[in-house]
Amino acid sequence: MTGFESVERWAWDVPADERLAWLKKAMTPPEDRSALEDWFEALQASPQVKQKPMNPNFTYTCLKMSDLPVTDTDAVINVIDRTGAKAIHLVRENRLKHALSLYRYHEEEKSQFHGQENYDPTRVNFVKFHKWLRESARLHDQAMEVREACVARLGSDRVFPLAYEEFQDDAGKIGVLERIAAFLGIPAEFDEGRFSKATPDSLRDAVSNFRTFWLRYRLTPHARYLD
Repeated sequence: MTGFESVERWAWDVPADERLAWLKKAMTPPEDRSALEDWFEALQASPQVKQKPMNPNFTYTCLKMSDLPVTDTDAVINVIDRTGAKAIHLVRENRLKHALSLYRYHEEEKSQFHGQENYDPTRVNFVKFHKWLRESARLHDQAMEVREACVARLGSDRVFPLAYEEFQDDAGKIGVLERIAAFLGIPAEFDEGRFSKATPDSLRDAVSNFRTFWLRYRLTPHARYLD
């Protein structure tokens, strides 16, 4: 399903039941391809997806969404269940790196999508950073509650737990993608050269005052997240 972060943030001020109906429609494309245009026009009634699928002969659809595109998590999981879909549930385990990404995005208005060539290391203000470190922990706890709810409703065979850190090296990228393909039951071959990270993953490279950063967290429970 093409389109940037299609269900990450709702730009559609409608009741939850309309959002859920849209999710169900997006997850159940017509088997009759002559109805594809009508199906996509119905989806475009909301601003969630702005591009048509590049290949109209697609076999599978997928949506990337945040944990709470609709406040009622159980209702979202119910849609997933009734459409027969599977869920890949991704979390980031490294709290310091996740907090840094939140800090960069909210405090510096910098995105990973600016790319390596526009990447400037961050000089961390620790008062502000601690706020995002707490928010990272809260988001992780919330995500794990959603994962548990998914497994309870869908069963473990329809939920694929995944950590961002599993993608950190080339072998990890290919291995994870092969496992995902097996989980979804789809044939897939992957070229190692296709996948690269947009920004540095090393805290030493990402934080300009890394020495102070390291000293601040080396004797805390977050020490295990330091490079």
